Amino acid sequence: MTVKLVTAAVKAPGFYGLNTQVNAAGLEMNWALKADNLVFDDGGTLGARNGWVKFANAITGTPDFVSIGEYRVSATTEKLLVSTAEKIYASSTTSTIHDTWTDKTAALTITAGYWQFVNHNGEVIGFQSAHVPVYWDGASGTNFALISAKSGYAAPDTSMVWGNCGHSAFGRVWASDSTETILLWSAIGTNHQWS
Repeated sequence: MTVKLVTAAVKAPGFYGLNTQVNAAGLEMNWALKADNLVFDDGGTLGARNGWVKFANAITGTPDFVSIGEYRVSATTEKLLVSTAEKIYASSTTSTIHDTWTDKTAALTITAGYWQFVNHNGEVIGFQSAHVPVYWDGASGTNFALISAKSGYAAPDTSMVWGNCGHSAFGRVWASDSTETILLWSAIGTNHQWS
């Protein structure tokens, strides 16, 4: 015996969330059984992930990027940061595709490009294992510099070997040492006074 097919409108697919527990035959249509390439939106429901825009490496010599980060200059302006094995570059903010890049390494000696960048109080700080952290205030004509070069720099141990993990939260900058077992933190409101 044939059964007439009836169309069913599902206004909010996946609105109830992802269900991996109950057999699909017993679920209402608002449950998602698979959620590939989706994100949770501000309302806590599943939403489509934004698309990607491919951009070409416009840096002279097209070096390989090792890490990428974002520097939030202001609430509406950001610069992309990319590191190669020996350099750190910043994008322009005049183009939405960040097609103009400037070398911000200056006199720094960089021996690897695995930088993790964090934003704090209008500056960006870069962490990488076996390197003293670097910072940049985003001012035109300036480059990244060692955080130890900042006026009033203080660390728990000047011979300390920094790790490659950093984070900015609760008014402080947090970092690991090279053993990845010791947590270091800055004083509130500063990124160069450390405990």
